[in-house]
Amino acid sequence: MAGASKVLAVFDGLPLVRRQAERLLASRCSEIIVVTGHQSERVRDALTGLSLTIVLNERFESGMGSSISAAAQAVQDNAILLTFADMPGLTTDHFDQVLSAWDGEGILRGANRDIPGHPILFPPRHIPHLRSLSGDQGAKMLARGAALLDIGPAALFDVDTPEAVAQAGGQPA
Repeated sequence: MAGASKVLAVFDGLPLVRRQAERLLASRCSEIIVVTGHQSERVRDALTGLSLTIVLNERFESGMGSSISAAAQAVQDNAILLTFADMPGLTTDHFDQVLSAWDGEGILRGANRDIPGHPILFPPRHIPHLRSLSGDQGAKMLARGAALLDIGPAALFDVDTPEAVAQAGGQPA
């Protein structure tokens, strides 16, 4: 969505980033870290009043790996539930399903049937690797072979275009 931030698209009367943050805050997650980059001030404004940590990724243009690294830098020794704000179908229940099903050891990935998606839960031992990510290098290589938990189509659905936002019931920012 060139020029616009997809996470600022409006769903249910709220910017998508706020709606997803509220869903995470209502989940069993102990801490919420939001990484901003593109239009960071507008995203920060959309999150005003929420009890979460906002981290600015000044290298956001280099790719997703730098944003994942920025989030991992802000985490101490806890597991990381990695999700993206542009996935409007993910709900508090989906996050809690993944947290409840986790064995405490391996990587657990939300899926639609046998197709891997999000969120992805990483145990603390993977934080150093997540911190080392950069550029377009996301966490896919690390998450290969992860256990899958079928949470349905929401695990795969994101909104990368104004058309996708509209199809999902939102209004482009």
